[in-house]
Amino acid sequence: LRTMDDAGVTRVFFLNPYGNAHRLALYRGVKEAGRRFIVWDRGGLTDSWFFDTRGFLAESASYSPERWDKSLEAGDRAAALEWLEAQRDGETLEENGERIGGAALRERLNAGERKVVFAALQRPKDTATLHFAGPCGGADGFNHWIAHLAAALDPQGYVILAKKHPLEAATPDIPGVAFVDGDTHIQDLIEIANVVTVINSGVGLIALGCAKPVVCCGDAYYAHPGLARPVTSPETLVEAVQEAVAPDEEKCLRFFHYLTREFYSFGKARYVNPGNGNGGGA
Repeated sequence: LRTMDDAGVTRVFFLNPYGNAHRLALYRGVKEAGRRFIVWDRGGLTDSWFFDTRGFLAESASYSPERWDKSLEAGDRAAALEWLEAQRDGETLEENGERIGGAALRERLNAGERKVVFAALQRPKDTATLHFAGPCGGADGFNHWIAHLAAALDPQGYVILAKKHPLEAATPDIPGVAFVDGDTHIQDLIEIANVVTVINSGVGLIALGCAKPVVCCGDAYYAHPGLARPVTSPETLVEAVQEAVAPDEEKCLRFFHYLTREFYSFGKARYVNPGNGNGGGA
């Protein structure tokens, strides 16, 4: 703060302020002192980026309902519907295999007529997992909650499917859970899911855009009334899955309108290996 004053700096620009302990300490000090800042990182939608002056992910006031839960003009509503429709058949956050469709996937997995619970796993050391896991405590805690869910549900009526994160090498052992192949397309899984469970990942946001019930075991910026349902324990996770209802269509349209038209920026990134002689960067 003294350096800011001495140098006449009026705003600090942070790439992922939770990226390491030192940067997080600086960010918290700047924020607590009431200094101006911008944080930025990749958003929850394909090719999206956010530049936030109020905080980071679930601790940011930028996602508060008073900012997005507003009546839409007819043109804005139509644009949000059109965007969501295109998103369902567009590119994904991470690389996926070819789509085969929900019906073919359900048949391949022998799911029959059972209700499908899709548990989307996250990277254990990802910022959102480490700092915003909330009640479940982290990736291991989430896995334990899902195991509890599997033990509590009737296997004749439910099947729990999981997919390891595309950037993780190892598949965790979660009793009662069937893991799909790594190249299974995320949209096919969401299509057959009756409910999607996450810590707080972008998969939950995508599922909301597909009008699927979403249950969050951590702190998620999209866990608001009418959107995703937060839970606080393995027991409440079971209740939420059994009572799952689709998100409110109008609130979803308002939230996605806000993200795509007012909050997110969009652009493709090119990642460069710093050791290849090109100077590094992205």
